[in-house]
Order: sequence, then C-alpha cells, then structure tokens
Amino acid sequence: MKKFILFVLIAGLAFSANTFAQNAEKVKKGSEVKISKNNQIQKRSAEERATILTDKLTKELTLNNDQNVKIYQINLTATKEIDFLRENRETKARTFKSEIKAAYDKRDSAIRALLNPTQLKMYEENKSMWREKRNSK
Repeated sequence: MKKFILFVLIAGLAFSANTFAQNAEKVKKGSEVKISKNNQIQKRSAEERATILTDKLTKELTLNNDQNVKIYQINLTATKEIDFLRENRETKARTFKSEIKAAYDKRDSAIRALLNPTQLKMYEENKSMWREKRNSK
C-alpha cells in the first residue's frame, strides 16, 4: 500500500512538472508576446513586432538607413495584415492558411528586392537557420 501511494505521488509530480514546462514554452514565443511587470502576458503591437523584426535584420545584414526604413514599412504592413487575418480567422477558415502564407511570401519578396547580393546571400542562410531552429522546437 505504501509503495502504491509513493508511486501515485511520484507520477503526480512528474505530470505537474511536465505541464508546467509546456506552459513555460508557450510564454517564450519570440516577438508575439511580452511579459509585463506584474507577470501578465500581453500581445505586442504590430509596431513593436515590426521594430523587433527590422532590428534583427539590421543587425544581421548590416542594412543602411534607407533599407532600414523601407524594411520597417514592409514589416509593419505585413504584421498588420497578418493580425487582420488572425482576427478574422473564423470567417475565412478555409483560406486562412493560404492567406497567411501569401502575406509572409509577399513580405519576403519585398525584402529580397531591397537587398544587395551579399545581403541576400546572408538572408538566405539566416532564413534556413531560423527554419531549422523553429522546426527543432
């Protein structure tokens, strides 16, 4: 009887630790959410997400000021479009996935058009690295 109770306690602890770990992973989503001072999760605004994405590209690709401004506008337009699609997901459930993919592809092609050949090569390498990192989670 003591062994059974001990087994149930250990199983309960293992289950609760696993559940806690899964919840912690959800909070760690890149630029989508932030944690306020009182530990509440808040969704980042489109402007904040566009700034984060642009800063990351500026740092990794050494963009000049003109490219930086244009890529910020591209990211801002894309994040607003994606937010709109996510808000209206229920009404367009059949086409949601293809519309989101089209928005990302549109942003990607606009960014590619602004980059010089060296930056484009680095962008491709980083993009494949980001995919691997995202798929490994």
